[in-house]
Amino acid sequence: MTGSVEEIRAWCAASALPCRDGEDGALLVRLRPEDRNEVRIDPPRDEEPLRLTDRIALETHDLGPTRLAEVVEGVVLSRSSLVDARPTTDGQGAEVVVVVHAEGLNRHTFVEAAFEIEKIRLLLQREVTGAVAAERTLGALDALAGQVWAATAPPSA
Repeated sequence: MTGSVEEIRAWCAASALPCRDGEDGALLVRLRPEDRNEVRIDPPRDEEPLRLTDRIALETHDLGPTRLAEVVEGVVLSRSSLVDARPTTDGQGAEVVVVVHAEGLNRHTFVEAAFEIEKIRLLLQREVTGAVAAERTLGALDALAGQVWAATAPPSA
């Protein structure tokens, strides 16, 4: 299989994935009809692999950029070697890329890659929510320890 735009469009239709034309020959697909986000599909050209790219908004709150990068890296390391993700420059999300090399591209591997994106979305949302809760808990415990220390410290001489 070549992974041509027409072929990918047919795979999307057969898998009930809403798909439309994007810029520069890319396709945009929704993993669920109610999704606001669209995954960008860059069909393979020459020896290049098929690329599925998703920008995932995350509720990072006060999670610093270093901690967000650690969480994103932890999720990526738990997945296939053909998955990569990086925090966005604004620190409010992640950009995820899944690749499928042309020689292994067929309807099955395409759908597998599309749903790998969905798994990454869910994992990132879960892990970031957990990290935010952990950071808030540590902050609250630190503040409480400071109050207890201040209330029980012996008077200074």
